[in-house]
Amino acid sequence: MNCGGDERAQTTLDYAIGVGVFLLTLAFVFALFPAVFSPFQTPVSTAETVGAQRVADQVQEEITGPGVRLNTTATTEFFSETSADELRERYGLPPFSHVNVTLQGRGETMGHRYGDAPVVIARRIVVGTGCDPACELEVRVW
Repeated sequence: MNCGGDERAQTTLDYAIGVGVFLLTLAFVFALFPAVFSPFQTPVSTAETVGAQRVADQVQEEITGPGVRLNTTATTEFFSETSADELRERYGLPPFSHVNVTLQGRGETMGHRYGDAPVVIARRIVVGTGCDPACELEVRVW
């Protein structure tokens, strides 16, 4: 029996539920979107972390005298006479790894040029000539 009323019952409610389900599905897809590409990104390994810390300790020992004071002669020799391949061999890093050593504050850099790969950074603070008040030794391994 038709009493002259609207025969499309609950259209507004059906629309609201449909939009709600759509928005929840869209939010779920966007939340999972970064995980779709994560298998293709190379994570930083524990070996790289240990290697960066070991290289930072050994470089600091080589370029500093007693304490954390830079030895100017040793620092100059290290940054002018060492290549990236020599760094990798000297500190026992795997042949496929890259290493970069930077002395922030004095502007000295050696090793491979860093791009945008996942990287491990080990930092040490040193003092000496040309550092006001201190320089930061950064070792990047990727």
